[in-house]
Amino acid sequence: MQNLLVGGLVFLTAVSVQSAECGPDGVPAAVDELLERTGNYTATTYPCYYRGETPEASCVACGSHSNVSCPTNLSYIADCDAETNMNCQPGHASYPACLSECAAFCAIAPPASPSPPLPPSLPLSLPVPASIVLGLKPVNSLADIQLELQAQLLHGSPLYLELPGALYTLEGQELSLQGTNLTLVGSGPDGATLDAQNLSRVVRVVGSGHLRLQNIHLRNGLTANGGGGGLRLESSSTAILENCTIASCAATFGGGASIANGATLVVTDSDVSFCTATQNGGGLHAENSILALTNSAVTGCVATRANLARGGGCYAENSCTLTFTNSAVTSCVAAGRIIGAGGGLCVRFSSTLTLTHSTVTSCNVTASLWAGGAGLYAVDSCTLTVTSSAMTSCVAAADNAIGGGFNAVNSCILTLTSCTVASCVAAGETFSYGGGLYADDACILTLTNCEMTGCVATASTLAKGAGLFGADSCTFTLIDSAVTSCVARGDERVDGAGVYAEYDCILALANSAVTSCVATGGTWTAAGGGVLLYIRCTLTLTNSAVISCVATSPDAEGGGFVTIGFCIITLTNSVVSSCSCVATGGSSARGGGFHLQSSSTLTLINSVLTSCVATEGSEGALTEAGGLYLESGEVKFTNGSSVRNCTATVGKTLVIKAGTITYVFPTLAGYWLPQVECRVYRESCPTGTPAAEEQCRAQRDACSQLPDDIDGSAPSGCAPSAAVQPCPWKSDESLLLKPIYLVPNEPLNEDLPFACVPGYVGSPSQLEQRSPFCAGPCPGGAFCPTDATTTPIVCPAGSFCPLGTSVPRSCPSATFSNETG
Repeated sequence: MQNLLVGGLVFLTAVSVQSAECGPDGVPAAVDELLERTGNYTATTYPCYYRGETPEASCVACGSHSNVSCPTNLSYIADCDAETNMNCQPGHASYPACLSECAAFCAIAPPASPSPPLPPSLPLSLPVPASIVLGLKPVNSLADIQLELQAQLLHGSPLYLELPGALYTLEGQELSLQGTNLTLVGSGPDGATLDAQNLSRVVRVVGSGHLRLQNIHLRNGLTANGGGGGLRLESSSTAILENCTIASCAATFGGGASIANGATLVVTDSDVSFCTATQNGGGLHAENSILALTNSAVTGCVATRANLARGGGCYAENSCTLTFTNSAVTSCVAAGRIIGAGGGLCVRFSSTLTLTHSTVTSCNVTASLWAGGAGLYAVDSCTLTVTSSAMTSCVAAADNAIGGGFNAVNSCILTLTSCTVASCVAAGETFSYGGGLYADDACILTLTNCEMTGCVATASTLAKGAGLFGADSCTFTLIDSAVTSCVARGDERVDGAGVYAEYDCILALANSAVTSCVATGGTWTAAGGGVLLYIRCTLTLTNSAVISCVATSPDAEGGGFVTIGFCIITLTNSVVSSCSCVATGGSSARGGGFHLQSSSTLTLINSVLTSCVATEGSEGALTEAGGLYLESGEVKFTNGSSVRNCTATVGKTLVIKAGTITYVFPTLAGYWLPQVECRVYRESCPTGTPAAEEQCRAQRDACSQLPDDIDGSAPSGCAPSAAVQPCPWKSDESLLLKPIYLVPNEPLNEDLPFACVPGYVGSPSQLEQRSPFCAGPCPGGAFCPTDATTTPIVCPAGSFCPLGTSVPRSCPSATFSNETG
């Protein structure tokens, strides 16, 4: 006999059997005799297994003395008197007779070398080999299945069964594998259904067992006090489902399937649908295990319980590994009376989830008090990688609703690439945070080539972050991504419709945009149509834009941005355009582009704030600062940044209530500002000896170039710094000795910087940007027709252009010129 390795399984192949006299059916006569005599199996039932036709024919009973049999492997047969290969145990009263009955069988062939042991698990990525399918044994009833499973407990060899019937009812007894290897194939046109009739679980695999189902449907399984109404895997067991369904099953956790303690479940071209759990995991539940879905779906599953429900579609905890590829989680619900989390998916405690080319759609989480992560909820150091996937139309609804799409808490890492989060909603009575995504407590989020669109945060009292919400030291990075058309709506206060971040968060946008987002408040304040930062947050925009965002309420602030409490914003090569704050109900609108409060800092580097508006939605409202409203803090413009074409009743360009706005030269070519060099103003030299006074005066110029020491004291030999300074060098020492313009503390209606007027030429040199004369009058023979002209235009024929011309003059009557210039 030879061994053949196919798909990781060992089969016996035909060779000649020495010293064996075979009967007409090809079975050795001694074997025929023993099979017939023992009565358990017949030669008709099992043709000659030496030809390899039925490798599952695996045992010969030991007469009436035992129900346990000798394995077919010849090495076992030749050694069937050994304790380890035969359950007629030495010392048993029937052992001598049992050994005698087996003796003739054992003598038919010389001992062969042992076959290699079975691998620890079935191959997870290969289809069932054709050799297995050809060797399937048909079973026509539940009793046949149970009999085969019972026999397998004794002989231990892999079992391959064909289920030709359409329906197999379990009559209150689950199918159980105890550390054995079973393949079930439904061969009918619609496969085969195992129906537990809501009397028991359908299938259970324990003790490192291996189960493979093809075209099998698990129905109406019920586990009233445990996991896995349809399927339960435990203790490093493995199951592979191909073209299968698990439907209408219920359990305490894992209504469809539950896997635990190092188990592995691989699901391909299959569905889990309309299953329920009274705790966690309406469809699937995993604990310290591996779960992989490919070309599969979890649909209409529900987790519900009195106090806390999690993972309507799938729940995983304790270092699980989940992989969804080309799969969908649809219309699943986590419904808790008090708390609900993860309508679609819920992962916890260092688990890993990978979604590729997959969708989470129309999943909901509901509760009376708190609901989070309608699409996906992750907590406690989980890692999520989502690629080329979408989360759409998910809703979190409760008194306090958090994360209509994603909700991540406590050091989770989320990486989204080429993904869409669309039309997700956080709907709360008291508050709602993060319509698209909510992250809290040191989570890290990276979006690359993603879009978050049409998401909503709505509440009766307080709504924040309709697109993105981050809190407590979270880090958000957006690359080539967009947050668009998100709406935060509240009856009282609304903050940050596009992006909201609070308490030490770090945000960076590169080649990204926040567009057409709206914060709308009913009776109080709407702040930050595009972005709101609260308490020590940092935001960096590079080659990015905030466009057409709106804050509208009786008291509207910052159509584009609002910062509160020591926040820092830096824009590099970026644009804020067409944003607006709109006062409704006769109160106020401040800062169409920016509204900075509580010692915040804004730096613009080669960036522009343009076409922003503070306007009234009804008569009587006060509108200030179409571009920038500085309530408290510092603003710095550098590298040609500007504020242009903004509109408000007071301060079209900007208003300063407290703080400083500094422009650092150069401006753009064609613009100018009054210019001074930033130096330290120091007190007068103290009265003393003539020599000391002379030394102090001699050092005055050098001392004006030196900042104070870190403790605020003057450098050695210098007088103390004066109370009033010409520039904010104390907060930004890099300004010292640079040409700057300190914007006066009064409303500014002109664009910043000022444009060189028609008839004058602008220059890129900062030395020619410090007066309204710019680089001088337009040269003779040319004209400079517009503001900020940098290239004079040659005077046309029939005209003449003296020095400083803005409009060519026609030649007087009776004169002509046929030359240009």
